[in-house]
Amino acid sequence: MKYLFIQLEERNGEQEYTQEVLQEVENDADNNAVADELARTWYSNEDVEDDDDESETGGEWDEAAGEYYHLGGCIAVSVKAIREIPKKHYDILKQYI
Repeated sequence: MKYLFIQLEERNGEQEYTQEVLQEVENDADNNAVADELARTWYSNEDVEDDDDESETGGEWDEAAGEYYHLGGCIAVSVKAIREIPKKHYDILKQYI
């Protein structure tokens, strides 16, 4: 197993937030793919069974901006940073994040 500290940037109008997430993944996992999937599905709702609801499948990708748009384009989410960290750091951060 390897341990990732991922920072997502979330923009909602003029407001910007940094979301920090810890992920435990298999050693052969692609760090960029893991972080991208997290950004894509940040506002997804897998419990919803509405075919017209984009939140089921994730945000819409904007290649030029390098971010996913969620909730009809109201919120943009992108990967700000990915850092592989030691398990002992993961265990400590997991208590607070």
